[in-house]
Amino acid sequence: MGRDLDDAPRRGRDEGPGDLPRNSREWFEDLREQGLLDVRPAPIFEAAPAPLPDLNWDRVEGALVGLAVGDALAMPTEGLSGWRRRSRYPEPLHYMGKWRGPSDDSQMAFWTLEQIVRDGRFDPAATARLFSERSEELIGLGSAGRRFRHRARNGGNWERWATSGTRAQGNGALVRVAPIIVPHLRCATSDLWLDTVLCGRVTHDGQMSAACCVALVHLIWSCLSLGAVPTPEWWVGEFARIYRELDDTSARADATDARPLLRKFSGDLADFLEGPVMSAFQSGRTVRAVCDPYEGLWGSGPDLRETVPSLIFILMKEGADFERAMDLTVRYTRDNDTIGALVGTVLGALHGLSGIPQRWVRGHSGVTRRKDKGQVFHLVRDARAKFFDGRSEDGTDGDGRRPGPHSNA
Repeated sequence: MGRDLDDAPRRGRDEGPGDLPRNSREWFEDLREQGLLDVRPAPIFEAAPAPLPDLNWDRVEGALVGLAVGDALAMPTEGLSGWRRRSRYPEPLHYMGKWRGPSDDSQMAFWTLEQIVRDGRFDPAATARLFSERSEELIGLGSAGRRFRHRARNGGNWERWATSGTRAQGNGALVRVAPIIVPHLRCATSDLWLDTVLCGRVTHDGQMSAACCVALVHLIWSCLSLGAVPTPEWWVGEFARIYRELDDTSARADATDARPLLRKFSGDLADFLEGPVMSAFQSGRTVRAVCDPYEGLWGSGPDLRETVPSLIFILMKEGADFERAMDLTVRYTRDNDTIGALVGTVLGALHGLSGIPQRWVRGHSGVTRRKDKGQVFHLVRDARAKFFDGRSEDGTDGDGRRPGPHSNA
């Protein structure tokens, strides 16, 4: 794991937002050479993702709006403090209360998209500064986010503000990397993976976090072009394959761990997906049986070792049904706003905006800050204009939309 950046040397130069003197690979290699990026070399960093010649904007919009919807649905009952209030959700599931907006998860995701749209590409320094400037507006900030805010207040270069080492195993970076696909829609190169790592690195510097971010973006990118709902085995296999390229850190069994399976299990996260998670699916376990924070097999808290198995299990169980998957996530996972945002992102990419219940889309406030109603939808519109409209051979119909494999259009 990387060293704590409190002890890292300060860089000699720090570019301002919009300056963009370095490309993604230069940022990536520069940070690695200085020991400020905890990621190991892997073949994926030289490999372009699969092309998307028949991409439809409905899928991209579904991923982005799905993130916002999942976060907002769960936000009022996130964590153990909100567990007992979940019985108050209406049937069918809808927003609870008057606040139909974000937690820090979708705030930071859409501020990342804002920076991308503004500058025409992802710039980690500019995004870090945007987070810092607006840090007092973040709602429900986690421990890594609070460390980021504290370090940013103390000044210095953005590379020093991230959480590193074992404390970087939280899910805060994972939930906000989805917008990184947007600037790569016109031309898919290996920079997609570099930007993904750099995006996560703004707040989390650790191999597990970087590996999870790249594996998640691989799933999202793949779902954009799938013509059918993948098999349960596909979710496990694809995530584990990419993850294993980037992190093979094994966790030993810990008899003191409160999570039943983690008391006994030794291996890396990919091993856990291929072993206990697959076994739980094959034996017919329910989402509540594995994700319940009190009695679940592995729980569903903010640790990546809980978040990722919960996400993959829900995709395996309910990948064909966006509404059902979201309902189970909101009601039965502990960190339900983050996991809800992740489920919404992946299944939004698979089913498209037209596959998301429209009462959730229409009911969302669209805010990323308290006084910018509709900003989510404005950013998505602007992203389309800048990075999608005018794509050659995009395979779309007149309005650039095509429903996903299980849409309600």
